[in-house]
Amino acid sequence: PLSIEGNGVILKWDSSMPIVYKIDPGTLGTRDHEDGAQLVRDAFGHWEAVETSEIGFEDGGKLDVDVDETNYMPFLANPQPAVSVIFDADGGITDDLLGIGSSNNVLGFASPSFPVNGLYTSGITVLNGLNVGRPSLAQTIAHELGHLIGLDHTLVNRQIFALEASRFLPLMYPISVSGQTPDPKRDNISWISWLYPTPSFQTTFGTINGRVLRRSGLPFPGTHVVAVKLEAGPEELPVESRLEVVSSVSDFLLQADGKFEIPGLTPGEYFV
Repeated sequence: PLSIEGNGVILKWDSSMPIVYKIDPGTLGTRDHEDGAQLVRDAFGHWEAVETSEIGFEDGGKLDVDVDETNYMPFLANPQPAVSVIFDADGGITDDLLGIGSSNNVLGFASPSFPVNGLYTSGITVLNGLNVGRPSLAQTIAHELGHLIGLDHTLVNRQIFALEASRFLPLMYPISVSGQTPDPKRDNISWISWLYPTPSFQTTFGTINGRVLRRSGLPFPGTHVVAVKLEAGPEELPVESRLEVVSSVSDFLLQADGKFEIPGLTPGEYFV
């Protein structure tokens, strides 16, 4: 989860109703409005297609104004009635907010905001129009929408995957890598389902729980913990799956106990 309150409350959206989003009426770099808007709809569709998650989305049409570096601040400072998807056509918003030259490296950013009683009430995502020529554009948009709906970066280590297997990297991997695809992988599916589970999620999938401790016996927070499913390889020797990989971090609920939880595991044997 992206955000945890000090008392261990997990911040998320109310999944009993669809999250309404509105899209900037301007262009996404060199792509016209409709082309950019369809990429956004497709990205929301990837998350909505996760069968073990109950989160849904609704296209609320266009924002009232074409947002740029001269008028974006109200969208950050004040709650909006819906999720705002902003097209930073020339990178001006990114440079103004994060510093000149940031648009050369920052592909986009997103955040849910203004929680009430543990539930987000609005959110914003800014998509950098200078990114439109990259083959990773669709993956970038889906990644930022993952943040918008409450997911932090995955803690799966890239070393698990060979260079030619980047297509298996989780969508929420913190760095854009050539070959990634915009569909959620097992790590993403497990955590979005953990946040917004269907009734069958807990009964269909397994969970590994534990604690990470120092030699002194005190809790060790912030440790990456990854479960990798073992499959039969050549001569029936076990090999690590590239598809069934789910990550967590010790003390991710900020309780100072070193506990971790790895949910959404398909039946089988795992290396942790």
